[in-house]
Amino acid sequence: MPVNEAIALIRGEAGEVSGFLSVAYDITQRREAESLIRHLAHFDFLTDLPNRTKLAERLDADLRTASRTGQGVAVALIDLDHFKRVNDSLGHHVGDELLVKMAARLQQHVGPHDLVARFGGDEFVLVMIDAMSPAQVQRRVMTVLDAIPEPIECGGHEIILTASVGLAMYPFGGQDAMTLLKHADTAMYQAKLATRNSFRWFEPAMLAESNDKLALAAALRRALDRDEIDVHYQIQISLDSDKVVGVEALARWRRCDGTSVPPDRFIPVAEDNGLIIRLGELVLRQACRDAVSLSAELGYPLKLAVNVSPRQFHDRNWLRVLRQALTESGLPAEQLELEITEGIFMEDPREVIDVIQTVRSLGVGIVIDDFGTGFSSLAYLTRFPIDKIKIDRSFINEVVSDPADAVIVNAIIVMAHALGLVVVGEGVETIEQEAYLRARGCDEVQGFRYSPAVSLRGCRRRSAPDGAPTARTLNRQNSSWLRGSPPMR
Repeated sequence: MPVNEAIALIRGEAGEVSGFLSVAYDITQRREAESLIRHLAHFDFLTDLPNRTKLAERLDADLRTASRTGQGVAVALIDLDHFKRVNDSLGHHVGDELLVKMAARLQQHVGPHDLVARFGGDEFVLVMIDAMSPAQVQRRVMTVLDAIPEPIECGGHEIILTASVGLAMYPFGGQDAMTLLKHADTAMYQAKLATRNSFRWFEPAMLAESNDKLALAAALRRALDRDEIDVHYQIQISLDSDKVVGVEALARWRRCDGTSVPPDRFIPVAEDNGLIIRLGELVLRQACRDAVSLSAELGYPLKLAVNVSPRQFHDRNWLRVLRQALTESGLPAEQLELEITEGIFMEDPREVIDVIQTVRSLGVGIVIDDFGTGFSSLAYLTRFPIDKIKIDRSFINEVVSDPADAVIVNAIIVMAHALGLVVVGEGVETIEQEAYLRARGCDEVQGFRYSPAVSLRGCRRRSAPDGAPTARTLNRQNSSWLRGSPPMR
């Protein structure tokens, strides 16, 4: 038992030392508290794995040894896919239990000299010090990846997770701990963009891409401040009447120097950096104003479709922005359609239902964009209040020549109509594609056969036999909506 002893002199009246007083007391609790503090400084409180501090110390030591002996050192950064959904839907207590059990699972599937550390949140780091070749590292990482998706029982729920892993190996992937971890993190994000439960090795080209995204994000933020973002519109045609019945609003970025940045470059960057909230609000407000103007010129109400990203959909201020956009523009809610992707239904169903029902209560329609390429379960079509689906262009592209795509398109149209949904074919470019969709009862179409996305100036009304643009007049005139606007795919 640890004790602390204090000794004091006992003096007589004349000041001479006549004895000693010794007091001893138990300091077990203090020593335990000191030990706990030292432990918490180096180990994660929840999982009891080494934390960032301990990881850095261990990795520094391993790299010093490697520089002397030439032994291999590899770092794997492991990020659990969609872990946030567990916290949001089942609660943080279930998420914590899952992290503890996942930490134990990782330790069971690594080598005796490997280190598993918690890097923070839902990220773990695996340090392998006896890895002599990339092939050996890959085999060991694949063992871990195979183990991660095994079901885990937490809080009465069976949970299955996947992971994305980034790999970096000394010395080519970095010669110090900070660089190795940074490069493994960069590779991990590339793995997330590829496919779930996969790994990617760090490559120098990834840094250039990462730096390009950072620069593009900064430029996009400035572009939003400088009003360089414009809204273009692609028309939608009714196959029943051949008339223009709506437009889809699409963001376009033209720099001050006149050069354009393609949407497939800046939209993902906006998503990753949170700028999609501001960008989406800009597009929604501008498009609502323009739809009112175009409807007045056409003489009939024009449907307006606006894309909504998952990050916007879950933003607490988004519904307020939606209401304000309708009120300030004067656009009737019945003319607005919000396009969401199938992936949004993988989020918390209760939250999704609440938001969609609120949107529908305003009179705004809900459209599923890129239908057929995302969520594998079709149960959401009956569970959620949806008005319209848009068949992804990848199916339309070969619908005339590929029997498999034709079967899918046919099935989508029949199923949607049975559920009372309107069907739109995206990416129509040829008369054969249009004829096929018309014969199968598809309701609406859009694509380059009728018009690319054009500016508001390019959308101004031109004469048509009955006063409204039609598919026939658009084709004959190379799109009557293209006055002064270059085509942009």
